[in-house]
Amino acid sequence: MNVNKTVEYQMQFRSFNYIGIYRAILYSVNKEYIDLLNNQSGSSSQNLANIPTNVNNGLGIFTAMQADTIKLTLTQY
Repeated sequence: MNVNKTVEYQMQFRSFNYIGIYRAILYSVNKEYIDLLNNQSGSSSQNLANIPTNVNNGLGIFTAMQADTIKLTLTQY
């Protein structure tokens, strides 16, 4: 998971199986969602102790997610 705010992401050439058109789905989530995922690693939904929260007078997170698809064309030199 790339949690850095970068404009590029390095990939190895061998990640692609064929020459042609690929589609990549890019996701953007708020910091609260990343904190929840990092906190819940190795536990289940039945163990909700010490969860991060940004809700006043309640438990849980209020967050957002956005997705976009880009098209990549891999050609041979």
